[in-house]
Amino acid sequence: MARERREPSTWEPVPYATAENVGPAGTLRPATGSYRIVRVGRLRVPIAGPYQPWATLYRLPDGRELWCLRLWDEGGPVRRVVTTSTLLSYARRSRLRELEAEILDLREHRP
Repeated sequence: MARERREPSTWEPVPYATAENVGPAGTLRPATGSYRIVRVGRLRVPIAGPYQPWATLYRLPDGRELWCLRLWDEGGPVRRVVTTSTLLSYARRSRLRELEAEILDLREHRP
């Protein structure tokens, strides 16, 4: 019987570690009627062997799209935020055509 492993959940703000995640200065006000963050969907990202974390796509009120992944770093899971271009670049460099197609399909999905 598999042992259940519980991980405490902690609230983390969206980290803007790189300039590509920060929106342009002129987009402080979201479009009319869209004042909420929308979870578009998620997919598995094959990284190494059986390790395939979920990548969740969020659409922000100003139209930007961010992907949240929980990657393993220094002995524990760490939430990372990347752009679509970063995830597509990974898929293309790794020759993961199915992942690339899934990313593009999910981006076209309008909730």
